[in-house]
Amino acid sequence: MECATVEYRPCCVDQPKVPDPVFDRALQVPDFQALWWVRPQKQLGFERPAPCARQTTENLSYRLREIELDTRAPIPLKIALVANTSWYLHNFRPTLMDALQQEGHEVVAVAPQDAYSRKLVEAGFVHHHIPLDQRSINPVRALHSILHLRRVLRDERIDAVLSFTPKGNIYSGLAISDPSVTFVANLSGLGRAFSQNSRLLGLAAMGFRWAFRRATAVLFQNGDDLRLLVNRGIVDPAKAQRIPGSGVDLQRFSFRNCMRGDENVEFLFVGRLLWEKGIGEFAGAARELKSRYPNIRFRVLGPLQEGPAGVSRSTIDAWTEEGIIDYLGVAEDVRKAMEEADCIVLPSYYNEGVPRSLLEASALGRPIITTDMAGCRDAVCDSVTGYLCKPRDIEGLVSTLEKFLSLTVHERAEMGRRAREKMEREFDETFVIDQYKGLVSRTTLRNASSTSAMAVARSRQGLRKIRR
Repeated sequence: MECATVEYRPCCVDQPKVPDPVFDRALQVPDFQALWWVRPQKQLGFERPAPCARQTTENLSYRLREIELDTRAPIPLKIALVANTSWYLHNFRPTLMDALQQEGHEVVAVAPQDAYSRKLVEAGFVHHHIPLDQRSINPVRALHSILHLRRVLRDERIDAVLSFTPKGNIYSGLAISDPSVTFVANLSGLGRAFSQNSRLLGLAAMGFRWAFRRATAVLFQNGDDLRLLVNRGIVDPAKAQRIPGSGVDLQRFSFRNCMRGDENVEFLFVGRLLWEKGIGEFAGAARELKSRYPNIRFRVLGPLQEGPAGVSRSTIDAWTEEGIIDYLGVAEDVRKAMEEADCIVLPSYYNEGVPRSLLEASALGRPIITTDMAGCRDAVCDSVTGYLCKPRDIEGLVSTLEKFLSLTVHERAEMGRRAREKMEREFDETFVIDQYKGLVSRTTLRNASSTSAMAVARSRQGLRKIRR
């Protein structure tokens, strides 16, 4: 990567004149100290040169010329990652944060304080708390959060903001006051706000439209969301970019070939316990199939969610007592549970980006069964790496699960192998990280070019003063 900057240096008058893009002739000055405007340039990295042997105060000339600098080592930036929970940054963005820090940038995690904030600090990142209520739509609280975030970005002198989650995207776009700050928003699904008949649809659309005006780029995890927001005029088509979900760490989630016989198949649901994630359909299918195949198991891994959209603890306990599911609670590392399963099931009708659980399961070599919904369908090749079924259809899910049960052990293993190949080909996390690095490098180039422009502007101003 190369960029042009400006170097200030003297040259002898009797030397051949080199064509200069900034000044067309040298300016004769009687005294080096008269160039008082060199001092602010020293702050930009320019040093006072030693005069050559033939130079005198009478024949000394000065000019600005452009030189090429090797900028393969990026200029260190201060980059803020904004999300609605520290849990999200710790679980879904640690590799990106590490990669940016290894590039020499300073990474700042900006999210509400929770149990994972300390882990971010222990991992070597600065953490700033912002008051952000995920469920509240109170405009006074929203304004308070935006102003608090604006103060953090200003005081920390942030060069680039990478935002995640709906409120993280909206609040970041509204909080950035410096037009030179790079703003990259990651839209990991539209969530409940863009579901049919949602009362929040108009409010969410307006918030996204305002926030994304400031964005350098808006990253979409699936093509359906991209087309929807571009067609509605919420996102400028020139800013919209597609990324392969959040990607998956193929080294951490390495291939594991572990398949049991027909009578001991284990289906695993991984995700937040929201009705829209299809947990009700999963339990309903388990109830029906357990009566036909008593040796198969249905397990659930994920955190409980408060509110009417979440499944209550009493409901989970009732399903457990009925013997249709086993609830595993919450796990820091989902790999062990996924490796023990034969198939990962996510019958979601939620507006997903690309579900991370499906990518991780496929990377481990597990077939997946999910719905033909935006984001979910991106993670599977139907009948090749898993199966697609209709959303909100228990009977359809039962039929799809039985289709999987009819496969031989070898056929399931082959399906898992192809799922791993799909992840290597399309969803490697390095693809996402490289795209972020490219967007951040634009900030580096812009800062370098603005530094050059500042030097030229100061030089022109100084020369005008000397001419007078």
